[in-house]
Amino acid sequence: MAHGPDRIFGHGGNLRVASDHFGHPPDGWLDLSTGINPRPYPIPAIPAEAFTRLPGAYWPGKDAYKFSPWVVAAPGSELLIRLLPHALPEATRVAVLGPTYSSHASAWRNAGRTVVEISELRDLPGDATVLALANPNNPDGRQHDPRALVGVARTLAERGGALVVDEAFVDVAPEVSYGPYIREAPAIILRSFGKFYGLPGLRLGMAVTGTANRAVRDRLADLLGAWPVSGPALFVAKKALQDTGWAEETRRYLANAATRLRATLASGGLTVVGGTDLFALVQHKEARQVHAALAWQGVWTRVFTERPDWIRFGLPSEETFPRFEEAIAKLARDGLPPGPKGLHLVR
Repeated sequence: MAHGPDRIFGHGGNLRVASDHFGHPPDGWLDLSTGINPRPYPIPAIPAEAFTRLPGAYWPGKDAYKFSPWVVAAPGSELLIRLLPHALPEATRVAVLGPTYSSHASAWRNAGRTVVEISELRDLPGDATVLALANPNNPDGRQHDPRALVGVARTLAERGGALVVDEAFVDVAPEVSYGPYIREAPAIILRSFGKFYGLPGLRLGMAVTGTANRAVRDRLADLLGAWPVSGPALFVAKKALQDTGWAEETRRYLANAATRLRATLASGGLTVVGGTDLFALVQHKEARQVHAALAWQGVWTRVFTERPDWIRFGLPSEETFPRFEEAIAKLARDGLPPGPKGLHLVR
């Protein structure tokens, strides 16, 4: 069944909804609605035992994040976000530093907690026991010096709570990771494997804690149950996380691609106001019409319920960049078509 205008937006990557509303493009969709590396890590040959043996429940910390061995793996960081309220049952008042990824606030609200959204660290309420933030932030790319988070982490620990740092996009800016400080002041770090390594279908996320939050790690593990992540996923991720040469070369590639993305957007008269090397955020008073105009050309982008003047663009691949540049040039040349200004969005 076709979806009305109120159903054409939401989390990125929903091409079925895109096709229901705009039809299926002759050349297929150019999906720029997610911040995923378009040049993924090359999948190695997977040994048969990765399929025939049960995988371990815990991530091997020494092979992943050297700043802490306390790591639990899950089928995606989204699930970890949803489980955190149940792993921190004592937390009743939660602050979320926004605007940010909407799942953080909704996960705590759905668990019956009071959520206060703040815009600056200094606005942390005196009675909040948890602060959730993303570093770098999604969707505006805002970064926090991890040293500035140490005092906040200590304060929340003294209140019996925890700092939650979503580092889904930190692989493109490893210098802002809180990892080196986790022993100095406890926190819960969430990592996503799919974005930087370009393999979201592998479904792998990690929660990393220090010894002070070991109980949270154990509760998450209990909630996930035995063997939550497949053997093939763990095998591929272990290879990728150890491949530092690929990571360094990929950071250079993404930086160049992001520069080209921003230049293309600027050439179309679109103002970039934020982002990372995996996506660019544009501010435009008619962002929804820009989204729709590009969708009619087969380019799918990401717009936001809470900010109707924002539109986010992921990176095209090397092969699809010319198609994207052509779409932006057409947008600049022809302008916005008459559009349904009353479109409203859903998460």
